[in-house]
Amino acid sequence: MTSAQSRCIQNPYLDLFTLLADQPDDLRRAARKKLIWPFAWAVPTSEAIQAIAELGDRVVEMGAGTGYWAWLLSQKSVAVTAYDQAPDQPPRWLPVLPGGPKALSDHSSA
Repeated sequence: MTSAQSRCIQNPYLDLFTLLADQPDDLRRAARKKLIWPFAWAVPTSEAIQAIAELGDRVVEMGAGTGYWAWLLSQKSVAVTAYDQAPDQPPRWLPVLPGGPKALSDHSSA
């Protein structure tokens, strides 16, 4: 693991969820509905990003949405090629290319 991969990352989505942890369930659910679009469906933890970064320095992400996970991985010096069927969704965390599952064949090592 390189020193870049071991450093802490900025993760505003997780920060927001941490702040909401002690709030009522209805407030957390309402906030989640608003946060899915600009961030991601899943709230990435530092451990999840670290685990992916340890797999290698290049990743292909399918269904990248706004590129949030790709942006987090880039903070760990992982080069991410991100695809989504609707890549022009704001906000844009990192560039996301148009493409679906067929685009994965361009990255096949077999």
